[in-house]
Amino acid sequence: MLHWILLLTTNTSPSDSLCGLSQASQELAASIINHPKQQRRELNCNSQLAKLAQQRAKDLAVSGPSDVTPNEFLIKNDFRIPNYYPIHGNQVEAVAKGTQAFEYLTQDTKHKQHVLGQGEFFSLQTEIGVGHHQDGNPDTPDQWVVFIAEPWQAPTIKFKQAPIKPLNVKTNCGSGWKKSADRDLKRKCKKMEQETKNK
Repeated sequence: MLHWILLLTTNTSPSDSLCGLSQASQELAASIINHPKQQRRELNCNSQLAKLAQQRAKDLAVSGPSDVTPNEFLIKNDFRIPNYYPIHGNQVEAVAKGTQAFEYLTQDTKHKQHVLGQGEFFSLQTEIGVGHHQDGNPDTPDQWVVFIAEPWQAPTIKFKQAPIKPLNVKTNCGSGWKKSADRDLKRKCKKMEQETKNK
């Protein structure tokens, strides 16, 4: 008798295609996520960041740097970053050229803190996407873009209803209550006035 077993698996490894659109970008993402000095408790692949990192890598390789800052680039491409990130700044991008991108990103002071989540600010960034552009020309260095960002979360608003204090009609029903805009006060003062007349 032949039995068939269907196994369903989910690929949740850091090298999942959600981290990058090419094998090289997936490998760089996995190296960053699994680095022994990585300070973040978790670093999750984000397919939108991976697509944007790929686009940014190609733009940088073909056109060079532009006036659009990394934060602005993400915002313009519908990736929400926290409201306290300045639009014209860079709290999300690390770039490298050549074949030694991983070594450069994890050793260069400018990118090391961001890539390895060093410090409270960078440790809150738990989403990663990596882009890699290679134009096929051996004389042109590969272009790498690593986006690591904090996922946007809607602010939590808590309402605490204060108990409604009963209106002290006697102290609030002075001579000007008839001109008051408070309908509740007018109603209660009128009722009190009628009760006093009926006594």
